[in-house]
Amino acid sequence: MMNCLTCPIMKEKKKAGNNYFDEELVSNLIFKYQKSAIREKDSEGIETVTWKDERLEEQITIEVLKIVKAIIQVYRYYIFEPYDDCLQHGIMSCYTNFMKWTPEKGTCFNFFSIISKRSLLNYTDRKKRHRNLSDIDDHTEIHAKSFSSF
Repeated sequence: MMNCLTCPIMKEKKKAGNNYFDEELVSNLIFKYQKSAIREKDSEGIETVTWKDERLEEQITIEVLKIVKAIIQVYRYYIFEPYDDCLQHGIMSCYTNFMKWTPEKGTCFNFFSIISKRSLLNYTDRKKRHRNLSDIDDHTEIHAKSFSSF
């Protein structure tokens, strides 16, 4: 009798996972993206990026968008805020960190998933504080000076 771990059929199934994120592809894209950026320092010594490869930026965004969508679905952030708002907020928080990723900070998947989780949690928490508040103009005045009679 064969052990399940040594069974060739089981090994094939284990290798063929349902990975929606290609770590190697994204890390290579980010390395190329970071190298393509032209950085300039101003008179105060603050470094700013003046040019980036938009094609690479779009490819990275498409891949990171997969992570953000999965996090919104898994943690059900769409219950608290509209799905599109959560999606936009999550992808913008990741987008601002494209230049900051290095292999020392972990894998791309881990880095961007933590960023999107934290930002979406903060976003929904911030919105929750103001969700039940409304403007004064939205309330009707109970003690009106004039009444209309029919």
